[in-house]
Amino acid sequence: MTTVEEPRMTVLAYSVPVAARLIGVGPLRAWDLVREGTIPSFVEDGHRLISRQALEDYVTNRKDVAGDLA
Repeated sequence: MTTVEEPRMTVLAYSVPVAARLIGVGPLRAWDLVREGTIPSFVEDGHRLISRQALEDYVTNRKDVAGDLA
């Protein structure tokens, strides 16, 4: 019997607590970043979500703090 694999779904948006874990900050800091508009978010069906692209942009545009100390 041949099995058919279903295509893997790409996650496009994360809840704030999950996004916090992905970028290595606590949930309160993640909520602060959303509140101040540093990380854009949107509401869908009553849930605040952050797009994968917004997280990638945030991480990419972060200043290298360790590099500033050199």
